[in-house]
Amino acid sequence: MLHVPTDLARHAIEIRGQPLQTRWSLSDLIDVIRWRRKLIVWAVAAVVAPALVYVAVTPPAFTASAVLMTDTKRSPAYGSAGTPDSSVDMVVVESQNETLKSDRIALAVIDKLQLWADPEFVPDRPSLWTSIQRLFMGAAARRPKPTDVKRQIAVGNFKKGLQVERAGRSYVSVISFTSTDPAKSAGIANAIGEAYIVDQLSARLQIAQRSSDWVESRVSELNQRARETAKALADFKAASGVSSASVAGTNANMAQSMSALRLRELESAAQSARTTYETFLNRYTQSIQIQQQAFPVTEARVLAEAMPPLSKSTPKTALILVLAVVAGGTLGLIGAFAREYGERLVRSPRQLERELRVRVLGTLPKIKRPIFSRGGPLPVMEAHKSPALSSSKPRPLALAGESLRGIKVALERNASEQGRVIGITSPRAGTGKTTVAYNLALLSAQAGSRTLLIDADLRRSVLTRSLTQKGQLGFGALIAGHADISECIVEHRPFLHFLGETAAPGGAHPSEILGSAAMAATVDRLRKAYDYIFIDLPPLLDCVDVRASAPSIALFIVVTEWGRTPVEDLDRALASCDAVVERLLGVVVNKVAAAEFGRRH
Repeated sequence: MLHVPTDLARHAIEIRGQPLQTRWSLSDLIDVIRWRRKLIVWAVAAVVAPALVYVAVTPPAFTASAVLMTDTKRSPAYGSAGTPDSSVDMVVVESQNETLKSDRIALAVIDKLQLWADPEFVPDRPSLWTSIQRLFMGAAARRPKPTDVKRQIAVGNFKKGLQVERAGRSYVSVISFTSTDPAKSAGIANAIGEAYIVDQLSARLQIAQRSSDWVESRVSELNQRARETAKALADFKAASGVSSASVAGTNANMAQSMSALRLRELESAAQSARTTYETFLNRYTQSIQIQQQAFPVTEARVLAEAMPPLSKSTPKTALILVLAVVAGGTLGLIGAFAREYGERLVRSPRQLERELRVRVLGTLPKIKRPIFSRGGPLPVMEAHKSPALSSSKPRPLALAGESLRGIKVALERNASEQGRVIGITSPRAGTGKTTVAYNLALLSAQAGSRTLLIDADLRRSVLTRSLTQKGQLGFGALIAGHADISECIVEHRPFLHFLGETAAPGGAHPSEILGSAAMAATVDRLRKAYDYIFIDLPPLLDCVDVRASAPSIALFIVVTEWGRTPVEDLDRALASCDAVVERLLGVVVNKVAAAEFGRRH
């Protein structure tokens, strides 16, 4: 019966009773950025690439600005209290700005500069929808667009490039126009200011003309009325025979008195109509003279003419690229931390000791296998027998050799009283546990210890395919009593023997073989003949073979892969078998990146 060291069992019980701890420090955050740098770089590239395409295909646009002082006479001169109001009326300024952006000004500029014939404002190429229609409905003859239609299209595109803003709290407006041609943008901005001034003058002239027309029509009406009253007076005198001299007599009868009263009324109406007519006629004459001597004026004027810009306004290449890099980096960081937090991969010994409270025996660097090498375990100890750590940058093989020697030292300290049957397993396949088992066996054999390496991973049998010939008997036949030990064990190296199995005998399940009493008795017999027995076991989470063979194994070494094995898988693997936890010698972190190996490993 196997004996478990008291301190190791006590340590295993204590660590499984404590909750998981996950803490993030500044160094951890920096490590996450370094570990996930490829994801961050790809995220930045994914955002910067469309930005570069946009900058490359977007034609440059230039913005020119003209400064215009609007008409301040339209603002009320007095405030609500009757005192002079020196503040700026926002309604007036906004009205002026809306006038600058009106279709009337736009059409004036378009007609003056003939922009309706400019391809920038009226494209000659058909739209996407028109192209689709021609594709499905057949190519139809292009009809030339009328000038009015071109002017309407030009107005829509014209307003897209126009921008009018108020300068502070003043009557000054800034007219900006964006075009693909710097000279054109400056010319249009200046033309807008001139068109606005001309429009204001035309408006005042129209107002004056309408006032003059109204006064003229009024004078004509008064003249007609004066004539009618004079004619009525003359007709009355001729019909009644009453004159002003007869009305003055004192002996007039009643009929004459009524005629005299009517005569006075007609004379008064005629006089009044005549006077009103002469008054309006005099004013009309004076206004005509004033209009002939003066011109309509406006205070609106251009303070600064637009000049052709020297640099493009859009697209802002530097700003777009900086924002793309920032956006891509932000997305990459979010994705990196989300994946790292979600996966919680094995990264460092300190991480495992802090979160799972497990002992870490050592770390092994990732070693690139030669291109023409065959499959199977990589003989690290054989490829590099003497360490070369004196150089400034040790080779991965030298680092791997030193790490394996450290694991061997920990093994010797804990296996002196226990017995020397060591099982090497992992949470999942692909962590390199077979390579670790093989090189530990090589290291033990090089030290002169009688060593046996057993391939108990009956589902894959990587060691058996690599180290034995086809048809070789294995421990299945040995357990069944069909063969002797000398017939099943192969001498691989001096002091290193190998025992494998290509298939389960008689179609038995691997767990039945590994958990049988014959398996325990065979291992007990072999332990007496060898100093060390290393058993390559299947992964813990992939099958139940490890739990079945646990009673026959004295110590366990669990191999994890750096940056691939989740901490959650390691925790579940240890929780799946109490015997592994109680006899756990420690955890090995394998395939550590070369750039990370010298930092915290």
